[in-house]
Amino acid sequence: MKRILFVLLLIIAAACDEDRSPFQADKTTYTISGTITGADSVTVTLSGDASDNQTVNSGGSYSFTVAERGTYIVTPWKTGYTFTPASQTFSTVTSNQTQNFTAEAITPASGQIAFVSDRDGNREIYVMDADGSNQRRLTNNSADDQSPSWSPDGAWIAFTSGRDGNDEIYIMDADGSNQRNLTINPAQDYYPSWSPDGFRIAFTSQRDGNYEIYVMDADGSNLRNLSNNPSSDMDPSWSPDGSQIAFISNRDNNWEIYVMDSDGSNQRNMTNNPAGDYSPSWSPDSSRIAFASGRDGNYEIYVMDEDGSNVKKLTNNTSCDGETTWSPDGSRIAFASYRDSNGEIYVMDADGSNQRNMTNNTAYDSEPSWSPF
Repeated sequence: MKRILFVLLLIIAAACDEDRSPFQADKTTYTISGTITGADSVTVTLSGDASDNQTVNSGGSYSFTVAERGTYIVTPWKTGYTFTPASQTFSTVTSNQTQNFTAEAITPASGQIAFVSDRDGNREIYVMDADGSNQRRLTNNSADDQSPSWSPDGAWIAFTSGRDGNDEIYIMDADGSNQRNLTINPAQDYYPSWSPDGFRIAFTSQRDGNYEIYVMDADGSNLRNLSNNPSSDMDPSWSPDGSQIAFISNRDNNWEIYVMDSDGSNQRNMTNNPAGDYSPSWSPDSSRIAFASGRDGNYEIYVMDEDGSNVKKLTNNTSCDGETTWSPDGSRIAFASYRDSNGEIYVMDADGSNQRNMTNNTAYDSEPSWSPF
């Protein structure tokens, strides 16, 4: 009996060896190669069924050896550049493959970005160049300062401060000097937004018992209620052409983006979605509104035409993205993101591509506001 079992084991082992012999033979391999033009020191990465990377200078070439029938992705990368194409996927490779890439330097964005950070122990107003460099603090107060908004000539910044025991609207020169209180009211005042002519500031106030959108002259005088609704209206954003103000309201039992004429008339719901919509921000040509929405399960950045049509999602991240502001030329959008386990200021192209971290700080950074120049 033992001899029979032994013979059977030998037969099974031989069969396994026969099945395994093709696997043990050398696999057919191919190359994926190409050239890089337009930039030096480009990192070219291979991913998919194999991983590798090479550094290539302009005019140079890369070459990866890959196994037959695998699927591979080749991606070039260098800070400050975009590539055409951005990457290339090769599926079920059965021959040598070629893909060339062309690099183009990203045009530096103009202006400065004001933002809020608690990196010095409490929430203060900071400013940085549009590329993330030269970060510096503008306010230095034991109370929280937040919600910066640039004047259209770039000379002043309006902001919210609790330094007088309640939140008020302040303004300061763009270098942080000459800080002064405009509202001087025991109620809570938040979220200033300058009119494009620089003569008025819209803001949120609780002085009538609920949150409403108010407007005042830039010196704090001539105060008036624009929204006049028993629900909460907050976070105004003045259109660059001066004709409209976007804001958020919960008058339909959830937060939506509304728009009204700059005199408070013609109030209408732009989003009409059961999820929460927040943080409206007009494009420089007044044709689009960026906003944050939770309609896909977490908060992402969306953009829509000024009439509420043509809604498009720009970010797609498992963390929350929000608090948008446009670059002066409309080519980029800055926003706050929590994808790095803390709040950071990111910038992306206006189509959602090329997302990059500008602040890179372990503290909480939020509420970006892009200067007009």
